[in-house]
Amino acid sequence: QADIDKSLNNAHRQILFLSEMINDLATLSKAETSKNKIEIEKFTVDEILNELDISFRPKADEKALTFSIKIEPGLPEMKTSKLYVKDILQNLISNAIKYTQKGGVEVLASKASEGMVIFAIKDTGMGITKAEQSKLFQKFWRSEDIHTRETEGTGLGLYITAKLAKELGATVKVESVKDKGSTFSVIIPAVVNSSGSGVEVIEKKADL
Repeated sequence: QADIDKSLNNAHRQILFLSEMINDLATLSKAETSKNKIEIEKFTVDEILNELDISFRPKADEKALTFSIKIEPGLPEMKTSKLYVKDILQNLISNAIKYTQKGGVEVLASKASEGMVIFAIKDTGMGITKAEQSKLFQKFWRSEDIHTRETEGTGLGLYITAKLAKELGATVKVESVKDKGSTFSVIIPAVVNSSGSGVEVIEKKADL
């Protein structure tokens, strides 16, 4: 029975990995399309972070991690790709939970400057060395750290995050201390501007 359970667990892990790979490759294909079309819609920071809270709080609870979201009052309404913003934040929050074994993850939203919103994802995880920080957003790159290698990953999440951020005119930054944690910050224009970005911005049609 033990061998059967082990085989089933391994098969389940492989299925989840393949599912993640398929999702990442589909998103990557969309992000790398030479003339991409971005559907924009209006939404609030509260709205998108509440949706992410529903998705990720149970995952944090499974690992006995704290999970908190703090939103600065008076943030501007977003008029950009909700799909892209959500993909970016999902990747960053998912990584934070994946690579944190104790402590917790905190998501902060605040005003960066006029017309800009900054989302910061802070964790108390294993951290990233200075040498590896410059490689984080490369395609298929994964850390050689033995603890990182113990987790499943396609090596595409942060590469996709950087590609999607570029199309929105956003910037992704990382601050990290080995064995103490990391903070990934993404500064996103509240209103997307297609000027010079090589993408076509179109209004999302209202659902009928």
